[in-house]
Amino acid sequence: MRLSRDDLFVITRRKLPRLQAKWFLDYLGINVPCDRDGPILTIASYEAILAKRLGVFPEKLSAPTEREVVIHMRQPRPQKGAPLQT
Repeated sequence: MRLSRDDLFVITRRKLPRLQAKWFLDYLGINVPCDRDGPILTIASYEAILAKRLGVFPEKLSAPTEREVVIHMRQPRPQKGAPLQT
């Protein structure tokens, strides 16, 4: 879903579409396409750009790697009345 005019104003604190686009270029380093409603940017794209800028998003997207699964086995409990093994 595209960022609304209100969302764009909250993010940039600018009302004019060309100034909003300039803000994205100046502060985030991205040149976003613009129409009469303002910069054309989806919410997911904006969040991904912020995550990358904050360093919580990997530089290069790749397929998830397989993780090694470790299963810890517990020793079975001795039954009541059974002799203890040593």
